[in-house]
Amino acid sequence: MATASDGNSDWAAAMHKAQADLLRQWSDLSQAWSRTSAAGAGAAPGAPADGLARHFMQQCEQYLGVSRSLWDLVTRSTALADAEQRGRSFTDGIAGLQQQFAGL
Repeated sequence: MATASDGNSDWAAAMHKAQADLLRQWSDLSQAWSRTSAAGAGAAPGAPADGLARHFMQQCEQYLGVSRSLWDLVTRSTALADAEQRGRSFTDGIAGLQQQFAGL
């Protein structure tokens, strides 16, 4: 059981890191947006804002994709009848999801 507990801790740490990274990236985007907006009408309308919006949406899509993968893993794992198989399935699947979260 120590391995499962360590795996859960690793998973939680990876998830918290990914959320902190996304928050930092979104804060950076917000600051960039504010600077762009404050720059005023002298700039080409919409050009920097469009790039920021695309980048923000890509971040959202990546996060939602990993969240969906976690939901799918939980659904597959809970469908198994044997508790040991459920635990093993979930633990094995978490390793792959940790890599996805780390990639955000």
